[in-house]
Amino acid sequence: WAWAVNSPFPWWKQVASQAGGVRNGMVISWPSRITDKGGLRSQYSYVSDIMPTVLEAAGIKAPAMVDGVAQKPIDGLSLTYSFSNAKAPSQRRTQIYEMMENFGIYHDGWMASAFHGRTPWSIGIETKNNLFENDTWELYNLKVDFSQSHDLAAREPAKLKALQALFMDEAARNQVLPLRGVTMGDKALPSLTGNRTEFTYYAGAVGIPEAEAPKMVNRSWSLDATVTIPAAGGQGVIATIGGIGGGWSLYLRADGRPVFRYRLFDLKTVELTGATPLAAGSHSLKVNFDYDGGGYAKGARIGFDVDGKAVGEDRVPASPPGFFSISETFDVGIDSGSPAGVYPADAAPGYRFTGEIGGVTIRLR
Repeated sequence: WAWAVNSPFPWWKQVASQAGGVRNGMVISWPSRITDKGGLRSQYSYVSDIMPTVLEAAGIKAPAMVDGVAQKPIDGLSLTYSFSNAKAPSQRRTQIYEMMENFGIYHDGWMASAFHGRTPWSIGIETKNNLFENDTWELYNLKVDFSQSHDLAAREPAKLKALQALFMDEAARNQVLPLRGVTMGDKALPSLTGNRTEFTYYAGAVGIPEAEAPKMVNRSWSLDATVTIPAAGGQGVIATIGGIGGGWSLYLRADGRPVFRYRLFDLKTVELTGATPLAAGSHSLKVNFDYDGGGYAKGARIGFDVDGKAVGEDRVPASPPGFFSISETFDVGIDSGSPAGVYPADAAPGYRFTGEIGGVTIRLR
């Protein structure tokens, strides 16, 4: 959907080398000053132009000092010049773009760019550290080619060379240098999990990025949790990963019945629920995820036991090949992101567990 709604531009977010990764529509309303209601403006602008626009509209000068700290020059231009003149020449002549290996340069209606090969969906997956010298640069005349449909790099080598030199100048001025390939796998940063296959977490283990949680994808795994329920009864999240789009949550409903809910995005949701509430005292909960094997993202059988007795089982036709979400986390005792389970409508955010968690052990097989 991200690619589709960016039509007619190539690529989308994170790909700063292409218009689909950097162009966004914006609406400005100022009834007392902008009389061209519904008018369109196509002057080239950048997000750093927003603050200068607001300052000029409000008649305020940017401070030279803030709390005794000298301020750097604002790298932006007010857009107010375009409010009364749709055909006013663009005052922004040059803009550099760079994000995680993909980069480009705009200057006077032309854009040169280089897609370094790192795709947006490769976050969390190891990528090769390719040499920038091997990148293929593209060149577009945006004045006549709004959607970057015609690469002129071969026809305009002098123009491309000039823009490449300008890119290096702007890269130095904007602290982009040195250009460095970003590898996005386990080797890029120290790992919290390493090669271990058994992990025990306790209440308070919150906000662990999925990339640093146990690697439960493309394999079988089990989860064992011990909890103590107070005399008044218990409810809340025991352990969870992912969120509303996809993930799983082990929790107690408001009536105290244990639930394991596994949401495979829009493909299938498995919900296994205990027949009775957990009584006061100690209990053990176990989840078995028996992977079919035979490659990435295969199906699995999910089983749920309470105090050594089977509650139920079901199957999922597939599973995530890499992760549920790059923005959700693994939590014990609370759900710190969007809800991976179906929690009470009146529950406090995160649906914190009201009992005691003796430990949550995950074993990889």
